[in-house]
Amino acid sequence: MNRWKSAIVLLGGAAATTAACLFAEPALAGMVLMATVFCAAFTKPIIGNTQVPVNAGISVDEVRRYRLQHSGSTISEAAAAVARR
Repeated sequence: MNRWKSAIVLLGGAAATTAACLFAEPALAGMVLMATVFCAAFTKPIIGNTQVPVNAGISVDEVRRYRLQHSGSTISEAAAAVARR
């Protein structure tokens, strides 16, 4: 599951929990909340924590080329990969 799908699932789960709490029984809201927490715990993080060296001398063109070659990579992942070279 990519980052956008997991974000949509988590936001949808939060909305469904709120709706179930307002319009249905608390037991249903609790089950929806548990499912949302389960998805949040076992999916890929929405916000990454890729470490990029501060004074790595990274070129914007190199990062752009890396992202073109490796589709789906984030800017911080590409910068970290270029810095390791």
